[in-house]
Amino acid sequence: MQRKVLITAQAMGYFDIRHRVSIEDIGKALAISKSTAHHHLKEANRKLVEKYIDETKTQ
Repeated sequence: MQRKVLITAQAMGYFDIRHRVSIEDIGKALAISKSTAHHHLKEANRKLVEKYIDETKTQ
């Protein structure tokens, strides 16, 4: 579900400089609550940041 929320958020413009949508909009699009959408988005972001940091340690 984290991947699905992340892909939906990106497609809807959540990561644009000025968010085009809210987390609530993402939740509605996926038929999940705002808090569930937020949780999945936060966890997906955490994993991406950890992976990025691990992969760039030697640079």
